Amino acid sequence: MIKLKNLKALQACSLFIFNQNKLDGVVIGFNNQNQLNQILKIQKMKNFVSEFDLNIKNNKLKDPRKWAN
Repeated sequence: MIKLKNLKALQACSLFIFNQNKLDGVVIGFNNQNQLNQILKIQKMKNFVSEFDLNIKNNKLKDPRKWAN
């Protein structure tokens, strides 16, 4: 999905969260002004990516505990 939409990982992860209609708000940390500016730009793109296909069948990809193995 990231390659298809020509997104960076931060953009894809943030857009996934920002597009969750069931959330009332989001808390995001940042280390400096540049990171904050990047996140604010991504938040403005909210409707750019409205769907992510998360129908993943491989359990190793779904479970972060298995990513290192």
